[in-house]
Amino acid sequence: MSEKPAKPIDVDVIIISWAKNKELLQETTKCLQTLFDSEDCSLIRFNAIVVESDTETSFDEFETKGHTIKTIHPKVSHPDLEFGYHTYLNLGLEQGTAEWSCLCNNDLDFKKNWALKILQVIFSQRKLNEKQWKYVSASPANPKEQWHKENLDKVEVGYSVRNHVAGWCLFQSRNVFEKFGKLEERIKFWFCDNWYSVACQWYKIPHIFVGTSIVEHHSGTEGTTTIQSQMEKDEKHKLTYGAGDEFREIVREMMNDETWGVLDEKQQKAIEQKTGKKYY
Repeated sequence: MSEKPAKPIDVDVIIISWAKNKELLQETTKCLQTLFDSEDCSLIRFNAIVVESDTETSFDEFETKGHTIKTIHPKVSHPDLEFGYHTYLNLGLEQGTAEWSCLCNNDLDFKKNWALKILQVIFSQRKLNEKQWKYVSASPANPKEQWHKENLDKVEVGYSVRNHVAGWCLFQSRNVFEKFGKLEERIKFWFCDNWYSVACQWYKIPHIFVGTSIVEHHSGTEGTTTIQSQMEKDEKHKLTYGAGDEFREIVREMMNDETWGVLDEKQQKAIEQKTGKKYY
């Protein structure tokens, strides 16, 4: 992309939002502002599709600076549909037709030329091997994450969740969904990025971490993308820690391998000691 393209490259950016109060409305607003400020619309044109859980909130009048925006309300169009991160992303994807798409949280701060830098890497790889890079996925860097901070000069293919694969911002050629089909809707919230990583590996889709592409993720805002704060303890557990068993069952089904992810107690403890996190 050393020369200006004859027409802009269109990117559908699907953003999951729940602007139930002033704080969360401001969060989505900032996300959109930084998105539209980040790229010259004559080069890269964003089609923001906000999947908004608050039925009274619309961003259709937002100042887009040459980009476009659309708000959809699943609770209106699909009143019987339960929340699921993949489910809502799929609804957003149905609204777009661009060659490129990006799946996003709303607690993001997009930095200058983040998408351009990803596309430059992808196009340079396609010149070397167009067949291998026909289907492609990528993630930007978040300097707030330690591994990312240490690898801001790195561009590499990898599938490590939270390192190479940043579930809060997944950029891909739309044709990857010819391989995936829809995002797996049985996975509701946690383990969505794990499933995406496994699916990329299973379908031999290169996923590339682009350390020069910066998108800050303000993680930890309760209720940002889900209604967790209003859930009963058991219901919340099913969305988070308790989703691990179902994730593994889904992957075993995908691979037709009943042994995938099956660890004995000793192996589980070894993983927990190595990562400092409980195995689910």
